[in-house]
Amino acid sequence: MIKVSVIIPVYNVEPYLKEALDSVINQTLREIEIICIDDCSTDNSYNILEEYAKKDNRIIIIKNEDNMGVGYSRNVGEKLAKGEYIHFMDPDDCISLNFYECMYNTGKKYNSDIINTANVIDCNLTLDNIIIDRTNFLILDKDYNLDVSIKNMYDYSNYNEMTYATLWCKLFKKEFLIENNLFSTENKIGASYDSDLILKTFLYYPKCSFNNNSVYYYRIRNGSIIDKLKNNIDRIKNIIINYSNTIELFKVSRIDILNELYIFIFGSIIEYFEKSSIEFINDNYLILKKFVEKIYIDEKYLNKNIDFETEKYNKYILIKSSEDYGEYLLNKRIFDRINDLEYKINNLKEDIKKADNWFRLFGINNSKDCLIIIVFGIKISIKKKNDKDI
Repeated sequence: MIKVSVIIPVYNVEPYLKEALDSVINQTLREIEIICIDDCSTDNSYNILEEYAKKDNRIIIIKNEDNMGVGYSRNVGEKLAKGEYIHFMDPDDCISLNFYECMYNTGKKYNSDIINTANVIDCNLTLDNIIIDRTNFLILDKDYNLDVSIKNMYDYSNYNEMTYATLWCKLFKKEFLIENNLFSTENKIGASYDSDLILKTFLYYPKCSFNNNSVYYYRIRNGSIIDKLKNNIDRIKNIIINYSNTIELFKVSRIDILNELYIFIFGSIIEYFEKSSIEFINDNYLILKKFVEKIYIDEKYLNKNIDFETEKYNKYILIKSSEDYGEYLLNKRIFDRINDLEYKINNLKEDIKKADNWFRLFGINNSKDCLIIIVFGIKISIKKKNDKDI
């Protein structure tokens, strides 16, 4: 029986692919299949896949006739998968050698639809070096069952309950995906493939668990799909199209968490927007403005203790009240100044409450030679000519 189907979309990752495949074929859990979908690579990636397939008959190679994008390639693998669970792995990353054994056993223990690891390490090192360096990272080595929400995708207050808005740090029960028709969006020019699919899983109340003994080593590199899309004018437009379709699904069956959905989606889009090329930023603002007019984030549902929610809500209000990007920048600058002043005043109030700080903030020190006036902690010295000066 195949316990885990590993789905790896491959496109021009020659420098990293061998390391990724080595970490998969050497897993302690042997009952796996490795479905590699080559999306018309122009480097040596396909040859590497053939080389590894000759050594390990668990590797299945699919080659797209045309370059179709990550979402399409993942869907090809999902439809072919025979495993009880599915893992969508990126071809330039690595996993700990016990990754599937730990995750699979936790899934079986709790009958989970989704198994997460919060143990994600950003790196550009070799796998051997990363394992040596793991002692520098503090994380709970245990497995547990947990009712997750969309908030878990952006609330950093409890690292061990973060679900991350990414597919690669999760195992999905194949039956759960197929029965609910959960597939990746196939929009080639865009982003949010991962978070869009994860959001859709919340429509079906997934049973979730964690195993943080599993480690996912995520590589940040130049030339990745996200990196290439930064200067694409269609990027924001396609992200909004993807998310708008998901919003409509939630309006039908999960209106109870619509506010959480709006906060996360707006937060995701504004982060992409802020990385836009300056050449497209005015046009992208108008696209973003049109989207913001169609959603409603209700302040009364905000958790003021979660920085993500308050920060994104403030930007949502600024965009609502700003007709163009220039006006948005001006309003944001004014808001930031007011916010900063409010913060300083609140801190000042706390200082004033302490009697020993009073004369540090406000006061007069009349000495023989000079008069020292203290206002908001600033000392102004006035030298005396004679006693009549005072």
